[in-house]
Amino acid sequence: MNLPTGQSTYGMWEFINYLDESFYDLWLLCAEPSGLGMGLGAGLMFSSMITRAFFSPVIIYSQMIGIKMKLLHPDNEEIQASMRRYSMQGVSTQSLNNHCRIVKQQRWKGKK
Repeated sequence: MNLPTGQSTYGMWEFINYLDESFYDLWLLCAEPSGLGMGLGAGLMFSSMITRAFFSPVIIYSQMIGIKMKLLHPDNEEIQASMRRYSMQGVSTQSLNNHCRIVKQQRWKGKK
């Protein structure tokens, strides 16, 4: 809550607090006899599966980005090595960028 104005700010911590309360309430709903009546252990496992299913699109997306970064890593090392080599020779940055662009285009044509 924003104390000077008296209005709520709805920042990141409020969102995390909301998620914490929601999943805790879900666990208790699964565990209580008046809810699903699974008991604490089974309720925790069931609510954990629901939580993982809720966050699985974000996890899958981040893993895909990580795999793409690993695939691009050898290209980055080669580009950095060529930049070091060209900087020692005194080649301008513009010609280096043109060379890197040509090398990438040739690779993409070779992969197709």
